[in-house]
Amino acid sequence: TPPQEDSALPDPVNRMEAEQDTDMNWRRFVNRQLREVYPPLFRALDRLIMLKAPSFSAVYRWRCLQEDRLAEQTAEHGTAAEQRLMDHGGVQDFLQHFERLTRHAFRAVPDMADVVLHMDPDHRITHASPPLDRLLDRDEYGQ
Repeated sequence: TPPQEDSALPDPVNRMEAEQDTDMNWRRFVNRQLREVYPPLFRALDRLIMLKAPSFSAVYRWRCLQEDRLAEQTAEHGTAAEQRLMDHGGVQDFLQHFERLTRHAFRAVPDMADVVLHMDPDHRITHASPPLDRLLDRDEYGQ
């Protein structure tokens, strides 16, 4: 994800930013990392493939599902609280730290990616942009 324009940072996107990041320290820190630390990593990629969720609410549902499944699979090791797993409220609080970047990525990354795999709410890939056959035409092996 590229950094956001500094002019996009002042308006909070959720309760966490409005109440806990009033000085924008978190937003500025994340943006600075994207601007200064991540570019060498991005340049090292041969291909950029985006798995694009249909919405931020789908990201929330998927993260809740992940936490629920983890609790089921590890139930013999104690309660979810004892294992320090998150309930749905905890997932919501956690994701607020990443909501701004996720929403920004939904808008910015498709233009940067070699291919975007669009997903439906049930984790199924519905289509690719560009279509995968066009991507395969660019394959270095000519296949």
